[in-house]
Amino acid sequence: REELDEKEIYWIQYYNSVENGYNIQAGGQSFDTDKFALACGSKPFYAYKANGEFLGEFVNRKAFGRKYGVADTHIADVLNHKYNSCNGYIFIDKEEFTEDILKEKLSKVKNSFRPFIALNLKTFKQFGPFMTHKECKEFLGLKNNHIGEILNGVRKSQEGYTFKFID
Repeated sequence: REELDEKEIYWIQYYNSVENGYNIQAGGQSFDTDKFALACGSKPFYAYKANGEFLGEFVNRKAFGRKYGVADTHIADVLNHKYNSCNGYIFIDKEEFTEDILKEKLSKVKNSFRPFIALNLKTFKQFGPFMTHKECKEFLGLKNNHIGEILNGVRKSQEGYTFKFID
């Protein structure tokens, strides 16, 4: 590891690739994913659970996604106001944050949580009720999460299941 660190430092200095290239560090140290994300244009954001619990300030959507099981593209959709939440999480751009925005998003998310069931299309066995798409996906062992699209009538089924709101 030491020899690799020395060579990395040498070649980064030789090509001056911090100033004239893609390196963001002089080399030889552990990689700072947040610093890299900032260098690539990411903006800091706040993350909350749908119940209002503050999870922290984050920069790296991919790192957050790996830790909490959320696709970074879905995080971007929430940050870009396409959706209010994803997988039971709320994200707010740090520069846009106000208490009023947080309260509004929490209110919308609370009102959007409606219990639903899963129906196996071969056996007609019902599963649930579920309160979140993530909970249902994990329970059924689904590979993808198109539950919301099915509940909203965009798709008909996924992996042999359909989903219906409990009214």
